[in-house]
Amino acid sequence: MNENSVRERSTETIAALLIIDVQVGLLRLIPMEIQSTVLPKIETLLFKARASGTPVIYIRHDGPRGHPLDSEMKGSEIHPSVAPLKGDQIVRKRASDSFFDTTLQEELAKRGIRHLIITGGMTEYCVDSICRRATSLGYGVTLVADAHLTRDSPLEER
Repeated sequence: MNENSVRERSTETIAALLIIDVQVGLLRLIPMEIQSTVLPKIETLLFKARASGTPVIYIRHDGPRGHPLDSEMKGSEIHPSVAPLKGDQIVRKRASDSFFDTTLQEELAKRGIRHLIITGGMTEYCVDSICRRATSLGYGVTLVADAHLTRDSPLEER
């Protein structure tokens, strides 16, 4: 699936676009060439979701003190290019699993959402976690191939 498919997917079942951790502090860690490719894809998906009436749910990571997404520091806010509108749902989390100790499952159930269209960051952490957990919980999942973020992570010597 790519950003052109939001409208088709949303008519098959009740779906929602999830924008995971697209926050200023996280994007500072992502190489510019990846940002400049992926952010416009997420923006397009967001525009199409809103135009088609597909619900949009933001997942916001609240990191601990000193973390790039420290909820008390500048940088934890959702990136302005995909900023929520008044009334958009924002689910706050403290772990990679967006369902763990959050209101996400409750919010999805209230809206009858059974399919998740997943975008955001980071691929190997929170995006991977939500794809696996959502599938285990019985949700349909579409990971948009060109709309999630990653970077090379340095290996730490022990």
